[in-house]
Amino acid sequence: MKKQVSQAEIGRPPPQIIAKIPLKKTWQMALLFGDEKDWDSTLKREVLHHNTSLFAMCYSLDHQYLIAASDTGVINVYHLVSCLRQQKGRPTFCFPATTSPIYSLAFAGTAKKPILMVGSDEETLGYDWNEIITASTDWTDNGLPSTAIHAVVRLEIPQKSGRRGQTTGIAETNALRCDTLNNANIVYAAAGDSVCYQWNIETSQCVGKLVGHQKYLHDVVLLPQSNAIATASEDGTVKMWDSRNASCTSTATPLGEEGAVVRSLLIDAGENWLVCGGSSGTKGRLALLCGGVMAGVAASPAPIHSLCECDGLIVSVGAEGFLRNWSRDLTRVITTVSTTPSISYDVIYNGKNESARILASCGACGDIDLFIPSDDVCTPCGFVLEVAGQYEGVIR
Repeated sequence: MKKQVSQAEIGRPPPQIIAKIPLKKTWQMALLFGDEKDWDSTLKREVLHHNTSLFAMCYSLDHQYLIAASDTGVINVYHLVSCLRQQKGRPTFCFPATTSPIYSLAFAGTAKKPILMVGSDEETLGYDWNEIITASTDWTDNGLPSTAIHAVVRLEIPQKSGRRGQTTGIAETNALRCDTLNNANIVYAAAGDSVCYQWNIETSQCVGKLVGHQKYLHDVVLLPQSNAIATASEDGTVKMWDSRNASCTSTATPLGEEGAVVRSLLIDAGENWLVCGGSSGTKGRLALLCGGVMAGVAASPAPIHSLCECDGLIVSVGAEGFLRNWSRDLTRVITTVSTTPSISYDVIYNGKNESARILASCGACGDIDLFIPSDDVCTPCGFVLEVAGQYEGVIR
């Protein structure tokens, strides 16, 4: 079961994208590039940029780098302080991780050997972060690292058997979380077949499954102090699990109405409250749970795709061109800031790096918006980060 995102929700331009590039611009490009091949290559890059979606981002463990994954399978890495100082948005380095869209990113492994986990349509891969940093210092003319970067972990969700010996397709991985407190080599993966898989990345073996949802899983969060796990599903439920025996301890329908979808979960550092974001019909909905009890609800004009906490506020992005800051109890919207993409899929905050306290959001275009939080207001940095595309085996 592949990621169920409609054409309208992705917000991608239709196949006639080339026709939408202004004639004046194409004429100027033709003058600039007298060689038809160069002009065609430039046009391809521009079309690719506008037709790129970014589903996932994360920060490195030392909070120095922002990592963003594109639907072309390219990992883009930005050194935050350098980008802010130079006011430039090109990746510090990048590399092709897979040939399919990437939906999730997370770090696992040990402090000496951190592993960047990459969840995609077909498999979950792990890359040695130290190897990536080393390879980033040497590049070829076509934009690729001179030394190939190979996955050190490869996980594939098992196919299910159907009637007459048939098997289902390979489910995609939509969210990855690592149990850094109890075991940094254990990774939880929320998958499109309604199961949350527990992987040991040292052995590449599945060591447990959380089975009970009826539909596609969108998110998973860990509560290591409480030995608990929360999962969010397209079936409208949020389930709590005991991580010690994989048993379901409770099931909630926080967004209420039948047909609601829970897409994102946010747990506070003290594991006292859980925010659920998603949609009911065409409208967005938020719910605050404290100890399993409903403590607050809110509505948004459009479906919510991602949540994060930023200096005590709840930040949401979704199927609209805005980033919203909510009060902790969800009773009011503090600020609303416009974003570059009309639809956003992920938002993350780097609050532990005083030199680069950045709130970043990405979505249905090849740009990443950067905001600096201050006094409950998110101020745009004045420039965006551009991702590199991949075509014909070349990174551009």
